[in-house]
Amino acid sequence: MKKLILLVIALAACCAVKAQNKIYCELVEERLLFSSKVNVQIDFGQETKFFSDTRLVGKDGKAITFNSMVDAVNYMATLGWNFEQAYVVQSISGGGNGNSITTTNTRHWILSKEVDDDYSETLQSANQVPKQ
Repeated sequence: MKKLILLVIALAACCAVKAQNKIYCELVEERLLFSSKVNVQIDFGQETKFFSDTRLVGKDGKAITFNSMVDAVNYMATLGWNFEQAYVVQSISGGGNGNSITTTNTRHWILSKEVDDDYSETLQSANQVPKQ
């Protein structure tokens, strides 16, 4: 009898489990000229064309300007995204023919989100993919 009850509980638990997938996105900062604010490029792994606008957009379809990358991550957290990792890519340019060397740091933030089976609908409904 105890084995039967245990079997019923185990079967009920298996039926209650729903498969979820973890998806990722990358936020890349785009500093605005003569400003402390940033636009954020977002990469879901979507196909993009050469001149595609991949900036993070709001419900109105317009690019959102943030105070900082932390502001952008906080915005994404309100949409259910979780912080995974951040890193900086340093680019060095100039230095030839007496020119000065310019160093640029670009911040990249990796986020994740638990979704049900069809994540493309989740991305579209969250209005996170810019119109192309």
